[in-house]
Amino acid sequence: MINSINEYLASLKSGTGGPGPATVQDALSDAAEYLSIALETAKKTRPALSEAEALADIIKNYGTPGEVAAAYKVAPAKIEPRTRRSG
Repeated sequence: MINSINEYLASLKSGTGGPGPATVQDALSDAAEYLSIALETAKKTRPALSEAEALADIIKNYGTPGEVAAAYKVAPAKIEPRTRRSG
């Protein structure tokens, strides 16, 4: 069980190696933003939950670090650079 956003991000960082530093940074930034906002919302709407319990629910929707890392590894391969000019 992941107990903090920092723990999630550390696990995500270790799983995203390979696609390049910009992609890794994007994955980490996106995850940090999503998890922070979702955790803040969870604390307001369900204050009885511990941080770890709230994160477990949030991660079910967002994805595990391994799932997110896999998605970011695939995403750059699907994006074609716009280097050619038409016309």
